[in-house]
Amino acid sequence: MRNKIIALVCIWLLGTLTAVAQTQNAIPVIVTFQADPAAFTVDAAESGDTDVTFSWQVINMPDDARLVLHGRSLGGWVLAIPEDQPLEASGSATLMVQHPLDFEPPIYRLSLVDAAGQLLDERLLVLPYEVVPDVEPQIDLFTANNPTLSGEALSDGSARVSVSWAVSNRLPTSNLVFDQIVNGGEAVPVELPRDNLWIASRGDGMVAPVAPSSGSVVNLRLRVVDVLSGEIYAESEVEVLVAGTIEVVPSATPEPSPVPEDAEGDTTADTTPQPTPVPVNCSFSALDVPLTGRPGDGCDVYWNASTATETRVLDFSISNPNPVPGIPVTLSWEIEGAQFALLEIYDPRQLAQGGLPEPALAFYDGLPTSGSTTVNLPASLPAGVRIVLWAANLSTEARSPSFLYDRLAYRIIDTGAAQALSSNAEITAFIALPTTAAPGSEVTLSWSLTGADAALIELYDRATNTLAGTFDGLPIIGSANVVIPASFTQGARFVLWATDEAGDGTYIRLVEAETQVTTE
Repeated sequence: MRNKIIALVCIWLLGTLTAVAQTQNAIPVIVTFQADPAAFTVDAAESGDTDVTFSWQVINMPDDARLVLHGRSLGGWVLAIPEDQPLEASGSATLMVQHPLDFEPPIYRLSLVDAAGQLLDERLLVLPYEVVPDVEPQIDLFTANNPTLSGEALSDGSARVSVSWAVSNRLPTSNLVFDQIVNGGEAVPVELPRDNLWIASRGDGMVAPVAPSSGSVVNLRLRVVDVLSGEIYAESEVEVLVAGTIEVVPSATPEPSPVPEDAEGDTTADTTPQPTPVPVNCSFSALDVPLTGRPGDGCDVYWNASTATETRVLDFSISNPNPVPGIPVTLSWEIEGAQFALLEIYDPRQLAQGGLPEPALAFYDGLPTSGSTTVNLPASLPAGVRIVLWAANLSTEARSPSFLYDRLAYRIIDTGAAQALSSNAEITAFIALPTTAAPGSEVTLSWSLTGADAALIELYDRATNTLAGTFDGLPIIGSANVVIPASFTQGARFVLWATDEAGDGTYIRLVEAETQVTTE
């Protein structure tokens, strides 16, 4: 009996010690942390639209602990997932891979921290760069956004030129170098001081040219250079004309002054809201207005001399200035001096063809003079819409639903491509030189346009009419060196668009012109 008691006590002690040992060894550990895909090209990392899926497994994670994911950027760590989005002990997340803006590859850190923020465990994950064999860096775009330079600014060292560039097939150890060619071949640095050595493959920036030793042309150059070996992978040049006389100053050329931050607007300007002008020659025809009206044309007020009454559109707005088919938008309005509001929504492509306008959507059921309504745009209107708000009274000569009302005043909202209907954009010049070039060689495009925010150029293969590339956000007056792809055996076709910037970072095409380069 005594032996049985001793055996039971031993079993109890063994179980207790085992439980204590298990409790003491329940250490939180990140067991796995991986990514799919595990490697990227430099171009993919810089594009900002390449997905990477992270997955991880953690054991013994305390209830009050949390996982935090950071990515490397500019030599520091930044949150890759907001901390208010909790991560499970075993989970995954798909993100856009972020270039670190340095020569190192993308690096991510998964940290396990307790409620007090103390680090319990962490894992680092490096996404190495992959290099595509037999493909070298290429300069797709290099343009100077200043058509001319002041000779006086060159003389006193204050001259600045805005340049734009786009480079593809970037290698991990390569960087961009901007300089100026003077004295028949000497290279002079024109880069302004900066804190980070790496220069992105696509962007805009300022350079500080010096006065040329002779002539009236500033020759700027962009090179793609290996920072370790010094090998030059690609280079491109652009010329800027000097306007005025360059004064030769015997003293040393001053150091370029730092580029100032964005200056605040002129606070002395009169910002008092101005009243809507009384229209002089406004047509209130349901057939004319969709074709010839435009936002802000002053036809939102109507004076009836016979009754001495005024009709006015006080307000008309849309909840999303860039509506997408299938996603509801809200239209809000307020009118006075009329019985009803009417809404008509038109396809800008149909209006551009002329003829009798036919609304794609219409609300003729006597909307209140002040109110709002939610509209779902059909899939047939992907390029934007023209929306006409009418202030109207019942007509005594009703002939059809659209003529059931006497239209007295209107206001228009244009979105997307509809903005081209009221645009004053004009392309004044667009040329390519030389007009014949061998595949793989470089041509210079020059253009000038007015009445728009920016230029956009599309590159097509003449043989197949296939779109090969798009360069957007270009200056309205400028030039660019573009390489004709080696596969373009019959030359290239370039289409220049005058564009306005949309609120979502895209560009609205207004008017176009084209030029072609044939093969030698």
